[in-house]
Amino acid sequence: MKVLKTFYGGFLINNDKESNEELKRLLSQKGQQKPAIITCDGFLINGNRRKMVLEELYKSRNQDSQFEMMRVIILPCGVTELEIQKVENRYQLQSEGKSEYQGLNRAIKYKRNIESGFTLEAQLRDDPNYHELPSREFEKKVKEFEKNFLKPLEQVNKYLETFNRKGMYNTISEGVNDPEGRWQAFVDYSNFNSTVLNDKTKLANLKINQNEVGRIENAVFKIIRRES
Repeated sequence: MKVLKTFYGGFLINNDKESNEELKRLLSQKGQQKPAIITCDGFLINGNRRKMVLEELYKSRNQDSQFEMMRVIILPCGVTELEIQKVENRYQLQSEGKSEYQGLNRAIKYKRNIESGFTLEAQLRDDPNYHELPSREFEKKVKEFEKNFLKPLEQVNKYLETFNRKGMYNTISEGVNDPEGRWQAFVDYSNFNSTVLNDKTKLANLKINQNEVGRIENAVFKIIRRES
C-alpha cells in the first residue's frame, strides 16, 4: 500500500481497539465502501482508521491484493488549510458515532481546527444541527462544547506535562474496560476546577487556601495516573 502522510500517526493503533476490530471485520467482508479524502500532496484528512486497518489486513492476509490499495478522492491543489479543516469537519459530522471523533479525539480535533483558524463557532455553524440556531441558543451551545471538550483537554495537557508525557494522548484514551474512561475523569475534574477551585467564595467556605489548589490538582492527577 502506498504510504500516505497522516495527522494521527500511531495514535489510532492503541485507541478504541474494539472499534478497530469491528472495522476490520467490515472491511474484510465487504471491502471499502466509501473513498477516503487526501490533499494533492498526499495528506490523508479523512480515512485514517481505514488506512490503518487496511494495512493490517494486507499484512495479515499474505499481502492479499484486495487490501493493497485504498480508494481516495484527491482535493485540488491550492486548497487552503482552513478549507481542508472544513472538509474534514463536515465528513465527521455525517457520522457522530465514528469512534475517532468521540471524547478525547473529538476535543483534539476541535482544538487543532481552532489553531488552524477554524474557530469553534465556525465549526458548530458548519454542523446542520446548530447552523440555524438563534444567537442566544447558539452561544449556549458554544459554551457547552467549551465545557465538555476544550476545558477538559486543557486539564489533559496539564496532566501530560506534569508527568513528562506531553502529546502522549494514547495514555489518556486507552482505558482498562472503557477506551474513553480516563477522558471522563478529566471532564469531571475540569468541572470541579471551574466551579470550585476557581471560585474564591467556595474555596473560603471549604477553608481551602489559594496556595493549596496546586496540591489538590497534583493529588487528582496522581489518582488518575494510578488508574492508568
